[in-house]
Amino acid sequence: MACGGYSEDRFQTSVDKNFFCPICTDVLKDPVQCYNQHLFCRACITEHLKNSQTCPVCMEKLTEEALSKPPRIVTNILDGLMINCEHKERGCVELVELGLLETHISVCEYKPVTCPNERCEAVVNMVTGGTTSSIEYVRIHDKAISGRAQQRINRANQYEFIYSLVRQLPFECYGHKTTILNDHLWLVGGYNLNNQGQSSNTIYMTPIRSTGTFVVKRRMPKPLSFHGLEIVTPVLMAMKF
Repeated sequence: MACGGYSEDRFQTSVDKNFFCPICTDVLKDPVQCYNQHLFCRACITEHLKNSQTCPVCMEKLTEEALSKPPRIVTNILDGLMINCEHKERGCVELVELGLLETHISVCEYKPVTCPNERCEAVVNMVTGGTTSSIEYVRIHDKAISGRAQQRINRANQYEFIYSLVRQLPFECYGHKTTILNDHLWLVGGYNLNNQGQSSNTIYMTPIRSTGTFVVKRRMPKPLSFHGLEIVTPVLMAMKF
């Protein structure tokens, strides 16, 4: 039978043998019990009862309507177990209480979603790097080679920080791109959380040598999110991956 519970190897510590479903043999998920307090995953026992109207452990007569929730102490113990996010293989390193797992999954940055750009069916993480409402650029000077391939040298003791540019973005967003071109900071596309999370088709611009606000510079033909961005002097080019 397909697994209805949680694989034991997702948990931080070993789980008591009493908290395993006898049908799928995994840790109980959404547990329910029969009259004799035998515990099962709700999905597992519901599927079992489609073919047999008896408890698979005590063999007493059992219907789906007769299932009940286990004692609170059982659910409290289960809810307190520490478990890895189901998106661990996609990069999530969160370890959360089982009782909070569904809440975490609903907002997990590594939740797989289909790319929102038209005709692109790639599966991407729900949020890349989290949401942000500000951006920072740091200009550095390479004391050893003075201006040649400065960003490509990875020797931190040769760098001298010149200045840091920090700007508030016009809205909280994710899946966007920013760059600096012709002494202006550009914001391209992305999901606008102030607009019900809609993908944006707008290119914003603000001078880097002033504290002015962002202004709308262009409207792209279609909204873009999780897209590429390149500068082909002196043109700014946004593209789908």
